[in-house]
Amino acid sequence: MNEKKLKEESVKGIKEFELAWQEFFKDKPEPKTEEEDRKQQEEFHYWYNYVRKQSDTRKTPAEIYKEVYGKEPPKDFPTKQQKLSRFMGFGLDEDYNESDFDGDDELDNAQEEAYSSEPNKKQVDFKYQFSGEFDPTFNPFDMNEYEKKKYLEGILPKIEKLKEEVKKNKKQTKKEKIENFEFMMNTKSNHRNWTFEYENGEVYPKDVEEPDIRIIQYAEPHVFVTDLYDEDKDWYHMPNLIRGFADEAYLSYQSGFFLSSIASAINCCEYVLKYEYIRYLNKTDKIRVEELSKDRYFTLGTFIKSGNKHLEELKIQNFHNFIEYLNDVRISLYHFSPDKEEKATTKGKLEVEKHAFLSDDMVLPIVAFRIYSIMIKLINHFYGKENAVKYVEECVTDWMKKRGLKEEDLVKEKKK
Repeated sequence: MNEKKLKEESVKGIKEFELAWQEFFKDKPEPKTEEEDRKQQEEFHYWYNYVRKQSDTRKTPAEIYKEVYGKEPPKDFPTKQQKLSRFMGFGLDEDYNESDFDGDDELDNAQEEAYSSEPNKKQVDFKYQFSGEFDPTFNPFDMNEYEKKKYLEGILPKIEKLKEEVKKNKKQTKKEKIENFEFMMNTKSNHRNWTFEYENGEVYPKDVEEPDIRIIQYAEPHVFVTDLYDEDKDWYHMPNLIRGFADEAYLSYQSGFFLSSIASAINCCEYVLKYEYIRYLNKTDKIRVEELSKDRYFTLGTFIKSGNKHLEELKIQNFHNFIEYLNDVRISLYHFSPDKEEKATTKGKLEVEKHAFLSDDMVLPIVAFRIYSIMIKLINHFYGKENAVKYVEECVTDWMKKRGLKEEDLVKEKKK
């Protein structure tokens, strides 16, 4: 099967699993114990594989497996199968330890700083099954018959129900609004808390550390003591946005709002780069700073544009590939660019990343973690513990210079 068909079939399988997940857990309460958690997972696993019929084939994954391969799926379904199947293997890995799987590329290195060493759960919920080869002769259903049945039994009733709702013109009650809100929040909670182990042993969504911004150097360092700027330039207030976007990237990630987390993390990175570059220029070229702070073409992409030496001037050339990935994801998700999406997916190392869209519910937690990791790496570089003392000392030195003070003057005051 060619690459296009492979991608289409992979996306179908991912979507089917996601639909089933939402259907099954719609009215289920959150488990209170690990035993309840495990029981729900086992029930879902059985229901998905043996009861729920796939929306495109009208057959269960177990039925499809038997039809394709001429035998029942094995009870102990392997983690890495050799043939394509939508049959989902399930197992709680008692010996799972994420530290056993060391990364070997730049994105992995960025992830090390963001990953929480104390995960909330010691066990994974599912093992992702989608590796393998396709049987090009397999055609498990008649599309015409399937589409007729889907229309008569699925779509037509929905159309009639919609017509009735339009006719009644009934406003949503407060109770219905609350129920819908709770359902949406529970869905996001499931996206955040249900974990998948992929073919290389990695587990997503990963737990993350919160941003640890010690101090963002002031545009006028003496403000640390004086509380007042000599001037009040627009760009002086970028640190507020850096902190705000960093916090919301973390909170959104932890809540399962992965699109929001991605957006906030990318915005945080862009503001960090802009602020630090403007602060760097402000020491030698204040006129250029004024021009740049008002330049609407001064964006994240500027830092990786051919010919620009911004990263070199900031001494962070090693961030080039990270920023390129941020920019590809940003343009792909928020400006719709298939070319940029393809470029971003080629950087993925998991099968699901390479075959599904960035916006897919199964891929978003992975992309969100990669983006968040880059944000944390950038924050730690500029605002981590190493620079905190240095920045504070610069603040005191600038204040003393402004007030015409000397070290000995302060020592005398301290002895009084």
